Amino acid sequence: MKEREEEEIANRRREEEADSLELVATRKLADNLDWENFENKLAGMNMNEPIEVVIDANGVGTGNVNFHNALTASFISKNYTETIDLLTTRFPKGEKKTDALWLMQAKAFSEVGDFNQALHASGVLIQNSASHSRGGWQRGEERLMAVTLGANAAMVLGKSEIAVKYYQAVLKYDPDNKLVMTQYKLLKKVIKIIAEAEKEITKGYNKKGIELIYDALSKIKGLDVDSLLFRSVVILMLGRAESSMNKHEEAIEHLDFVVQTRENEKSCSQKLLMEAFGFRAEANVLDDSYDDAVSDFRSAMELAPDDVKRDMQMKLNEASQKRDRWNGGQKDHYYNEHRGFPDGRPPERDNIKILDLPVNLAEHPGEVACSWVRKSYKKLARKYHPDKYKGSQKRASRKFDEIAAAKKLLEEEWKCKGK
Repeated sequence: MKEREEEEIANRRREEEADSLELVATRKLADNLDWENFENKLAGMNMNEPIEVVIDANGVGTGNVNFHNALTASFISKNYTETIDLLTTRFPKGEKKTDALWLMQAKAFSEVGDFNQALHASGVLIQNSASHSRGGWQRGEERLMAVTLGANAAMVLGKSEIAVKYYQAVLKYDPDNKLVMTQYKLLKKVIKIIAEAEKEITKGYNKKGIELIYDALSKIKGLDVDSLLFRSVVILMLGRAESSMNKHEEAIEHLDFVVQTRENEKSCSQKLLMEAFGFRAEANVLDDSYDDAVSDFRSAMELAPDDVKRDMQMKLNEASQKRDRWNGGQKDHYYNEHRGFPDGRPPERDNIKILDLPVNLAEHPGEVACSWVRKSYKKLARKYHPDKYKGSQKRASRKFDEIAAAKKLLEEEWKCKGK
């Protein structure tokens, strides 16, 4: 009964998460429309007194062209690296950046994953705009687009207090803005819940922490900052807590989402992607999925900065050793055909653990133990059957093979008879 209830809860949460992702996609379409309007505005602007600069990084073969035309072209074509270069390294001295230029800079840095610089650029725009602008802050305006952009960057970086300050800056000059007030109150509530969840998990109260995370994820649906990248930050916390509770199936599923999201998001930094691979690797170790753990640790090490590589290499080596013992097959001076091991070292696995049997079952040999083996095997075989399993089919196939092998070995060891 308990397992059925847990499965129903898990299915319901999957449906809620799917609904949330649909809302994210819908909100992204609205944001894209704002950016299309902004790009159309840039394309139609008539720049006075054009400034001539060389746009080729090497200064070869291109000649001089209008700076603002080159900047607009690079931004609209989504060549954000060129946009950043023009707005920072090669921006004409003495010229003051407009709100539009600061917004372009914030967007470009956000798209390449430099969220600290995106935060700075959007902050400058908001400060400048607040000091010289009048009237309400409306959706589609450059300054409100900067608020959403900056708040999202702050949340991805874990600087929630800055995200709150962005909304406070708007309300200072436009206190009756219902849209911003709603976002402000909801964001503060989400931040509070996430902080409480982190506190509970740190104290070891993972179940309470997980409940709070799901509450936060439900409320995040109403936030403008609910991007896939920010959502991955929260779900990473969820996956780690589930892994600590040995809820491996749920943990791997959520950490898969984090890795896939960060791999697909162009704005994801190497640090965030390394973090995702590293934590999924650790979860795979706890799930005895050593092949996947080794693969993830390798990916994390390739992305790691020099000061982290050594630690990641040690974790990779440890996972590789566990994988070799788990899989078996290695031949050495003891495990070889001359000593009766033609297939090399036999797999070293805890078959009682694999079949989820009582740890002291070996103390009760005979039909009692054999009955437990058959009963547990049937239960797990149904769970990991490819037609029934709703998670990773790769994991289901591995688990199915492992429980079959464990059943065979235990029945041989305990001399079980019959079916």
